[in-house]
Amino acid sequence: MSINFPSALSTDLKKCFLSVKFLLSVIVFLILIFSMGCVLLDTDTPDYSIAEFIFKTDKSLWLKYSSYSCVDIFAQGFSNQWLGIFIPFLTAFACVPVFCDEYTSTCWRHYVYRIGIKKYILSKFLCSVIISFALVIICYLAFAAVCFSVFPYPEEYAEGIFYRAWYNYYGINKILSSDSYLIFIFGRICTASIIGAVGGLFCLILSSMTMSKYVSLGIPVLVYFFFAQVAKHYKFSGNMSDLKFWFLDNSSRFSSMETWFTDFMGIPLWAAYAYFLTVIALLLIIYYYIMKRRLKPVSYTHLR
Repeated sequence: MSINFPSALSTDLKKCFLSVKFLLSVIVFLILIFSMGCVLLDTDTPDYSIAEFIFKTDKSLWLKYSSYSCVDIFAQGFSNQWLGIFIPFLTAFACVPVFCDEYTSTCWRHYVYRIGIKKYILSKFLCSVIISFALVIICYLAFAAVCFSVFPYPEEYAEGIFYRAWYNYYGINKILSSDSYLIFIFGRICTASIIGAVGGLFCLILSSMTMSKYVSLGIPVLVYFFFAQVAKHYKFSGNMSDLKFWFLDNSSRFSSMETWFTDFMGIPLWAAYAYFLTVIALLLIIYYYIMKRRLKPVSYTHLR
């Protein structure tokens, strides 16, 4: 009995979503978000993470500086460099080990026989993308709910406190010329989801080559860490011309993709999103080519 593509994809998604690994990824992701150092303008206040800042300070302090608004705090949640470095591991942790265990066993032969090689490969690829998007969206929606329910809105600040709606100049808000908070949240989460999916697919590609879940999850983290370390030289060099190399850092972070593409490269923002979608398409071609050779046709007559 053959298996249709929706059923195959549904099975792969259930294996990943219902696993303990996905829950652990969500927990670690949230910890990294809330452990991000909060940018403090009050020099008398100790350095706090966002979580510490919520519990150890009060609203009277938040209303003194507009950078403590819900929008600004939410934006800071995308700036954690360690989150950017570990994003390949987190987005792939729920699915790549499952796929590797399947590759190294003999059960994939029966599965491929019933679904076909093309559908089998596409199911794994789409599952990885969906898991990556789901992880980022769930975690940042939870973070947004905390920020916008705890911290003051920009309108709550007194007239003497200057607040500049800086988010109007970035992301989808800039494209739509909108000052909507919901569009700002959607734009940031969309950007983070796309970059997270690329990181997860990096691990997936390696898993198709090595068939090892440890190598597939470890190497991308080391590569992203290397990018972040190399970028420090250019980022803090003081030479504005060196900032074009900032992409080494931004490629593993969520906070400044718009800045690099639009300010330093002069590329329209829509082209930035098109660039990452093109990368995902190229990764699909690479993954399909590798897996098709890896799962080369064998005789299934004994399975009939």
